[in-house]
Amino acid sequence: MMHKILPCIVFIVWSCTGCALAQSEGDVYDDSFGILNFDYSLNVKSNEVLFKEQPQLDYFSVLYQDTVPYALFLYFNPSEKDSEGILKFYDLNFEGDKYLFKQEYGNKITFLAPKFNFRRIFGKAEGDIPPHVDEVWARVYRDSIVYIQRKLSTRSYQHKDYIKDTGPGVPPKYRGDLKKLGDDLSREFARSNNGERIDSILLYEATIDKLEHGDGLLIDLKLIVGNHSPFSILIENALQKTKKDWTPAFLHTGRLTKSKTKIYARLDRDGTILLQTPRMLSSRYK
Repeated sequence: MMHKILPCIVFIVWSCTGCALAQSEGDVYDDSFGILNFDYSLNVKSNEVLFKEQPQLDYFSVLYQDTVPYALFLYFNPSEKDSEGILKFYDLNFEGDKYLFKQEYGNKITFLAPKFNFRRIFGKAEGDIPPHVDEVWARVYRDSIVYIQRKLSTRSYQHKDYIKDTGPGVPPKYRGDLKKLGDDLSREFARSNNGERIDSILLYEATIDKLEHGDGLLIDLKLIVGNHSPFSILIENALQKTKKDWTPAFLHTGRLTKSKTKIYARLDRDGTILLQTPRMLSSRYK
């Protein structure tokens, strides 16, 4: 049955505007990359149920931008099955990861996004701070949350040693226009669809190999969400035709690398087809 699922993420903005920093465990410091840091600990058990249901979960980290969570990392302790522990990563700006996250955790994870008063923290007006990019990390434990608020100056983003918010590198990318490809497939599917029931959300995992001269090659395309149908056949045939039109992942250490990626395809009720790839490169997909 064709359906449209709109994954949502519920989070709460916690504001320390006007809070007494003397009562916190906060710390403010600067570093050589032009990054202003503010660490703040908060005793809270908002995710206690999650930790009870996931006894191997050590903690999880959320990366925020403008109080909106856009990356989630769950760290599980070693077990008999996994002696080194497990890291689960979700790029929350990528519809495919949002769908997987919603399927696995639903509303079990509560996001508490802090909103800091930087005039109070740094003793200066916001305008007195050099041009910056806000970044907030929240490390969530069973009974507490540690926030790390950073104001990154523009020079820190230009520093060769700074790892940008795409993760350990830049993920593989399709060289063409995914929107145009989706529009072309929408018209093709409208002409061929005979009303058969289909899954309107598909998620693929693929490997983008590294070739000579910086070229990439799409290989090992696997359907990991959704069932095979005329819609999936359309998408798979189109992706196979693009297999030479990809660039491999680029690590911030300075080299191209073979890596895995995901490709999300969604058929909306109006016949529009959305194609999307992740914005972040997960270390587990290197």
